Amino acid sequence: MPASLYVHIPFCAARCAYCSFNSYAGLERLQERYVDTLVAECRKTVSEDRQTTIETVFLGGGTPSLLSSEQLKRLFAAIHSEFSIAADAEISIEANPGTVDKQKLKTLRQCGVNRLSFGVQSFNDSELRSIGRIHSADEAKQAIKYAQSVGLSNLSIDLMYGLPAQTAKSWQQSLETALSLPVQHLSLYQLTVEEGTPIKVKIEEGRVKLPNEDTLAAMDAITSSLLVSSDFRQYEISNYAREGSQCRHNVNYWENGE
Repeated sequence: MPASLYVHIPFCAARCAYCSFNSYAGLERLQERYVDTLVAECRKTVSEDRQTTIETVFLGGGTPSLLSSEQLKRLFAAIHSEFSIAADAEISIEANPGTVDKQKLKTLRQCGVNRLSFGVQSFNDSELRSIGRIHSADEAKQAIKYAQSVGLSNLSIDLMYGLPAQTAKSWQQSLETALSLPVQHLSLYQLTVEEGTPIKVKIEEGRVKLPNEDTLAAMDAITSSLLVSSDFRQYEISNYAREGSQCRHNVNYWENGE
């Protein structure tokens, strides 16, 4: 059964209004120590089992792309040297468009990354501001084009629907923009309002309003129509891909891999 390696990077430049994940903003001073600890953990883990071949590697967060180029190089060097990584392994990293430039993307490719997942969430600047994202729609499009230009061709975009003041039309526009870009995979998530998040407080205070059920149903219909016509097939609850571009790491989870 295929084996996968997940590495969690909990740091963020800013915490999004909806976020309830294990992530922390304003702690960049701890990144170096955290990478040191991950490198040590790689050595310890491998000392216990050197026989397993890793078929997929996934750096998630948080915002893994917030690490500096040197920190990324050290971490990936440890992963490649300490684990038995398959020659055709899928090596993925999550990235916030506001934390990467062309040089960092080149570094990621040099580190062996062959799949990049951009947390775009929306191509509407007003919607991005409403959920506390640090990038603009133009920055997201530029980051994706930069990634392609440095040879990172297996690209994915995360988008969210059901956002404050979002309409069926603006959702369609975000989807159409995503489909116009050189991506092979889309992860589409409906906003989940969690206790203790800033967006939950704003909703309770009546400061923001979410789309109603009719609007959400219209968004679902738009999603199905656009993705089918663009040769994207749904292979998980929230994930869609062109043929051969399914995220192997995610599929391994669903199939109860190691």
